[in-house]
Amino acid sequence: MEATLEQHLEDPMKNPSIVEVLYEHTGVISVLPQQAAKLTSDPTDIPVVCLESDNGNIMIQKHDGIVAVHKMDS
Repeated sequence: MEATLEQHLEDPMKNPSIVEVLYEHTGVISVLPQQAAKLTSDPTDIPVVCLESDNGNIMIQKHDGIVAVHKMDS
């Protein structure tokens, strides 16, 4: 799963002019926020998953059928 996630995020992360990507059909990327949503009993909570590395951070949020991936420099 980790290798597939890296593959989906690699191109936008390499391009410095891209700071956020919206995905409609996300597959593996949408699994992380779906699992995070199971941690709360409040259906109005929309979790944000943050992946951190030495090169920067990625925040992933899912709302309805759309997944937003936002990157930030570290």
